Amino acid sequence: SVMMGLWILSLPFIYLVIQRAPDTAEVPLMSVFLPSVIGFIVLGGALLWWTSSGKAGEFGRVAAGVVVIAAIGSWLISMPILVRILLLALATFVLSAPTFGGTPKAQKNMVIAWSGAVLLTAYFLAMMQAETGLEGLQGEFIGGLNMTFLLAIAGLAISFPIGIMLALARTSSMPIFRLLSTGYIETIRGVPLITVLFFGNLVINRFLPREVELDNVVKAIVAIALFSAAYLAENVRGGLQSIPKGQYEAAKAMGLSTVQTTVFITLPQALRSVIPAIVGQVISLFKDTSLVAIIGLADFLRVARDIVPNQPASLGSLQESLLFAMAIYWVFTFNVSRASLRLERKLGVGER
Repeated sequence: SVMMGLWILSLPFIYLVIQRAPDTAEVPLMSVFLPSVIGFIVLGGALLWWTSSGKAGEFGRVAAGVVVIAAIGSWLISMPILVRILLLALATFVLSAPTFGGTPKAQKNMVIAWSGAVLLTAYFLAMMQAETGLEGLQGEFIGGLNMTFLLAIAGLAISFPIGIMLALARTSSMPIFRLLSTGYIETIRGVPLITVLFFGNLVINRFLPREVELDNVVKAIVAIALFSAAYLAENVRGGLQSIPKGQYEAAKAMGLSTVQTTVFITLPQALRSVIPAIVGQVISLFKDTSLVAIIGLADFLRVARDIVPNQPASLGSLQESLLFAMAIYWVFTFNVSRASLRLERKLGVGER
């Protein structure tokens, strides 16, 4: 299984690093990236192991506060962007460590997740700062599978809290919240994603001050997040409506407030029951990111279809490129669906 995993990972590595040939000469790999990655993995991993052990107590809270202050302060002084982002990520991990830790297995999982987050962050930042080696594309290296993952992950990360808030607003007893959320959800669901992408690309800047100019990638992420949030809200709303009324009555009998009832009782059960729908949306959105080619972005499918077959070293390789793209899409969607099935069995989705 390890060899199979390495073989699967080799495909995007070959495509992203060898085929695309990024020029990393201007990226401070040895002076900034490598020391930062090693330092954050070692020191951050040790801090997470300690704070997630359940024995840190008040000292753990003090350490978390110091990390949060350092993360905020890093944006007020001159510091590499990699260090700033990793400090914010470390603050998030340290704050969540007491909740998700407590056992040796949980400690190990926290450290592994942290190490992977550091490596992925450093990789994406290095690729974003590098120049592309492909003829026909100018400027930054970000594109291809990098672009697809960036749009999908960022879009879903932003849309998830928005979708939950929209679902709660639509099921609220307050008419103003219910009407506003219903209007937004039905409007967004009534138009295709490509229309939202055009709207985001052409209109978003008109709502901002003149001196603020968003990059096309940022506008695409915003459009995808707003689109995905409407569908996620309906999934979560279905989960909320499936909760038996006795759950609400029991919470009220225990003296819990509305916020406590939502956070600790109804929302976790609702999210658990709609895991299959959420995973289906994740898979669909990952594939729908190919639509950003219509607004000029070089996503994975566009690079495979229009860029790679026209390179001097790979002329006429359209069929091979599309077959490779199909394999990558299939590997991702199949593994996500299998991971979803394992999670559903572990959480007992569909069982009472």
